[in-house]
Amino acid sequence: MTSGGTTVPLERRCVRFIDNFSSGTRGALSTERLLAGGYAVVLLTRASTVQPFAMGLPSAEAFRELAAAVGEARGPGAAGTSAGPVWEAVRAGERARAEGRLLVERFETVSDYLHALR
Repeated sequence: MTSGGTTVPLERRCVRFIDNFSSGTRGALSTERLLAGGYAVVLLTRASTVQPFAMGLPSAEAFRELAAAVGEARGPGAAGTSAGPVWEAVRAGERARAEGRLLVERFETVSDYLHALR
């Protein structure tokens, strides 16, 4: 699966380039659904785009909630606590990686993308 835009340099010593500013939403959602269906996914994604299991969550809110979840996990009796959608998304992504069903490779340029494919 490929997700996000690409940058294509127009010359060898890049001063000018063409950039596709795709948000990666479709690729992230498709990855989540394929994993939920039991498939393994190799995701080539641009680092600055929407990532699987992080859809619809503003970055600042996601980090605050994740920090709270980590704090709960370190505290006494945290095993049974629920930390909300961010923590569940982190768990789902880590579970897919641990099971060997999700491999994420990041790219920025077409050259990076072609290297990752190789």
